[in-house]
Amino acid sequence: MRKRMFAITVYVTLALSAQLSYGETWTPLKRGVRLTDRPQINGRVLTTIPARARLRQLDKRGYWVKVEYQGKIGWVPLADVRLVTAEEKQQIFVVHTHTRNAGGIYSHIFDIRNTGKSSFSGTVTIIGYDSGETAFKESFSFAGKPIPARGARKATVNTNSDFSKLEYISSP
Repeated sequence: MRKRMFAITVYVTLALSAQLSYGETWTPLKRGVRLTDRPQINGRVLTTIPARARLRQLDKRGYWVKVEYQGKIGWVPLADVRLVTAEEKQQIFVVHTHTRNAGGIYSHIFDIRNTGKSSFSGTVTIIGYDSGETAFKESFSFAGKPIPARGARKATVNTNSDFSKLEYISSP
């Protein structure tokens, strides 16, 4: 039994360290950077990436970076992208401003704030818990109307329960 527990612990530790080493974010230096299926100039083009897009690094080989962009995984030349610095990344915070109760229906109003230096066009999922049970889980997409840098958007969750604990997840 002890050997099995040790093996699981080692596996989890390795998975976490791999995630930390390849979690970098890149952005194109220009409009129209090509995402290819292999790290070669003559690779098949999977899509064209617009300027200011965010690309999550998965691997790196020589002068190429393997990235994920809108669910597609491929390669971009290092010469066409740059690493996003910490101060450029969006920093999303969810603030519960107030709750209205009308006939047993709770309207929870939130400010979703972007404290970063660039606009946020991803998704924010708000999860409310009441006595340890999930009271609600609601996702808000800002793809059509991004939250500007140092800006905020209001979001309302209507549910038949209040909450005692709140979590949120943001993804680009």
